[in-house]
Amino acid sequence: MALLFEFCEIVVAIFFVLFHCELERRIFGNPIYSKLKDLTEPLLKPLRQLVKRIQQQIPYKLPFDPTTLIAAFLASILLGLIVLHSPLLALRLFIASWLGLQFCAILVSVLASWLQTPEQQPLLQTAEACQYCYMRYLRRFVPPIAGIIDITPVIALLLISVFQQIFSL
Repeated sequence: MALLFEFCEIVVAIFFVLFHCELERRIFGNPIYSKLKDLTEPLLKPLRQLVKRIQQQIPYKLPFDPTTLIAAFLASILLGLIVLHSPLLALRLFIASWLGLQFCAILVSVLASWLQTPEQQPLLQTAEACQYCYMRYLRRFVPPIAGIIDITPVIALLLISVFQQIFSL
């Protein structure tokens, strides 16, 4: 049962990775994004067409393509209902998957900055895309110490850990 749940969390996290890469426009020349897109395109293509038809009916246009986010939500609901037999637990799966992705993305970014990894690395580009929206807002409230030491990732990891405890299944 635990292995099946982990598989469900990975599937949802893949859709989240695609969403964040598309949102931050980190898709060009990124082999990780390309492989994940090729892997999920048979599932996303009909959903993308449906979303496009719905968006034509709505006067307000979103500044991003919500298809992969909708796919993550639908996958968590579907897999959560099948595996966990509860809509509330399925919603918790959606949130827990996003929190887990954020945690891993921040860790990769921190390790890459310590190791002075070039920004052209595909894994680093993907991690930066996944954690950028969250960290951008947090950096508004947490200034660097002495102007050079950024403690925002530490605070972000602590906040994510607290929320992971709240939403743990």
